[in-house]
Parts: sequence; structure tokens; C-alpha cells
Amino acid sequence: MKILCIDDGEDERKILGKLLFRFGDCVMAGDGFNAISLFTKSLNTNELFDLICLDVNMPVLNGIDTLKAIRTHEKIKKVKRTKIIMISAMEEDVNCWGLRKDFMYDAYIQKPLGVKKIEVELRHLGLRFVLGD
Repeated sequence: MKILCIDDGEDERKILGKLLFRFGDCVMAGDGFNAISLFTKSLNTNELFDLICLDVNMPVLNGIDTLKAIRTHEKIKKVKRTKIIMISAMEEDVNCWGLRKDFMYDAYIQKPLGVKKIEVELRHLGLRFVLGD
């Protein structure tokens, strides 16, 4: 499985990287602009991500605007929607914007993250993975 993980906090990226590398190949981005660039590159090379884990609270380009941009690029390229898990320390960050009912993201995990939380959501989303060390 190919995963794009976006979080502005360096410590959070390290933690997420250690967790997500157990589920597949993980590419890390420190902000929304870098994430969109990596995502569009994957579209142009036809090396699509299977999963995106996206932090809600980021400076400059937040997770919500990043999410909207990713969905726009998918529509333009007419590709299958990538599964997106929003992550945040505060549940109300995602739920209050109504984006889940609009099907813009597929799941939400509240920090702190752990292998079990991620594994449960991946199974719920129907993503296939081999759990590594």
C-alpha cells in the first residue's frame, strides 16, 4: 500500500511515519502545498496513493483546504477517489464542518494515534495491507 502522510509538526511526522511504515510505503509531507504537489505528481505518473492521512490543523494551507484541493485534482484527472483519513487532536475540528456528510473524507482518527486505531480504520475502509514490524 502506498500512503501519503501530511502533518506540519516534525515530531508528529516522525511518530506517524513509524506507525504508517508498518502498513506500507509512506511518503511524508510537512504542509498542504507540498502534499498537493506530491499528490499531483502521483497522478501524472500514474503511481497513485492508496491512502492519505491528513492533519486538520496546519498553518498556511490547512487540512480542509488541502482535502478540497486533492478532491478537485481527482475530478479533473477523472481518477478513483483516494481513501483519506483526517487526523486531529480535537474531534470537533472535522465533524463541525460537515465534510464527512459530503463524503470528502473517509474516516477520522483522533490523536494520539496508535497501530490498533490505524489498523481498525484501514480494515473498515477495505484497504489491504500486510502489517510489518
